Amino acid sequence: MFLDRFNNYTSLGKHIFTHPKTFVANRVAEMQSLTQVGDWRYVPSKENPDDLLSRGVTSQQILDNLFWKHGPHWLSEQEGSWPPGQCFTGERLEKRSEAIIKMFKLTIAGYNLLEKYSSFDTLIRVMAFLAEINSSKKKILQLLQRSAFASEFEHLSENKPLDPKSSLLCLNLFLDDGIIRVGGRSERAQTPEDQKYPIVLPKNHHVTKLIIRKEHVRKMHAGAQATLYAIREEFWPIGGRNSVRMVIRQCVSCFRAKPRGSIPLMGNLPETRICQSRPFLNAGIDYYGPFFVKEKRHTNLKRFKAYVSVFVCFATKAIHLELVCDLTTEAFLGALKRFCARRGKPNNIYSDNATNFVGGNKEIKELHKFFLSACNDQLTIRQMTNEGINWHFIPPRAPHFGGLWEASVKSFKQHLIKTVDNTLLTYDQLETYVVEIEAILNSRPISPLSNDPNDLLPLTPRHFLIRSSLSTILQANLEKIPTGRLSAWQHVQMLRQHFWRRWHREYLHQLTTRSKWQNNRTDEEIKVRSLVLLTYTRAVAKLYPLPIF
Repeated sequence: MFLDRFNNYTSLGKHIFTHPKTFVANRVAEMQSLTQVGDWRYVPSKENPDDLLSRGVTSQQILDNLFWKHGPHWLSEQEGSWPPGQCFTGERLEKRSEAIIKMFKLTIAGYNLLEKYSSFDTLIRVMAFLAEINSSKKKILQLLQRSAFASEFEHLSENKPLDPKSSLLCLNLFLDDGIIRVGGRSERAQTPEDQKYPIVLPKNHHVTKLIIRKEHVRKMHAGAQATLYAIREEFWPIGGRNSVRMVIRQCVSCFRAKPRGSIPLMGNLPETRICQSRPFLNAGIDYYGPFFVKEKRHTNLKRFKAYVSVFVCFATKAIHLELVCDLTTEAFLGALKRFCARRGKPNNIYSDNATNFVGGNKEIKELHKFFLSACNDQLTIRQMTNEGINWHFIPPRAPHFGGLWEASVKSFKQHLIKTVDNTLLTYDQLETYVVEIEAILNSRPISPLSNDPNDLLPLTPRHFLIRSSLSTILQANLEKIPTGRLSAWQHVQMLRQHFWRRWHREYLHQLTTRSKWQNNRTDEEIKVRSLVLLTYTRAVAKLYPLPIF
């Protein structure tokens, strides 16, 4: 073995014959077992063949070099004729004391180290560069609590009671190896120590969110209750339920599995809803059914379907129901003519868009197909044009635009199911039920009820239906004229004007408030360059596209 320089000899001797660290000791153990201290000597650099490689030689020069093959000439002679060299004495070199890091700065280059990473496991591995891997988690929790609970930590370190105004007073805190834990009432419970005395976590801190997110993912994106239970097996986050819910709301995987639509501010009412007009001058239409009716009164062997066409007035919420035998254009036009003959011809008719009738039910698909065919049929278009009726469709996938007639269908459905149930009726019997339900629905009050017997009766849609003719002529205001000076016809017109005045005062102001969709949240407002999630009825939630507008 040749050693080229004294400083290398000293360095190698230190590694071989002293007590090196574990990494070096594993590599020199065999050398220590096969050699002694006196076996090692120093050789000058010019007589060391190892230096040939460091001086730069070609492979051919190495093959022809006898010095490389056999070493210095004196190596083949007796050991007594070897040149004198310095022997290693085995004295241990000076050992410098290792510096122990007590504290380090959390804020580096303007950011907080505890708030830099989005994963709690990553934060632990980063802290392992500054401390041992086993104690990095403990160090993170200590630094977290000392910054968030500085006052409590100071009192507990000095064995002083907490401040009576402290929000953590009810937790009976105590200090365990530099970590604040909850001293609850479960001391005698047969549970693990970490669950019996959980570690306190501050509210809305970044590290707290990382721990919640880790447990939420580990529990396969469980709900708020299951995630909070898993966290409390080791930690006690302040305001834990709200913090867990906030983290789950921000989870992308959970959002894509169950997306929440953006809820804008409720829009203003259209002009047809808030302007005085004749009943059914602007109407909405919808279909409900089918119903099974029997052909004859005393037998039920043969059944066929029937439907109900629901017309609703935009101004007075009056309802008109027509029983229809099938879903054909002729049957629909017949129901429309009967409606116009009894309620007057409307100027505008509104209905659902065809996409709102899409569904898995066979009957709903039939209604869908009927609306597509009836609204595009040339006979229907020609009839509407001749009568001067304008047909309007609400936007697709926006059923709330038709809430007025949807609510009417729901009310009619409740009355019919509770009275008829599964009874099989004839066509005439079902028509009688439909007309009676229409009268009941038109008797519902549209203005607030009063407990004072001296107040006027509440307004109902029926007041506007029975006090108005199909073709009215403009009349002067008769309310200020004494009743004795009015003729019988003028008295009827005065009552109609009285109802409309009450409609303005008692009913119209109720439409001012928004019953839902009241907050126009700026964080949910869809703007240019917003990342949105397009939801489809028949698509899998995980496959919803993520376009950027």
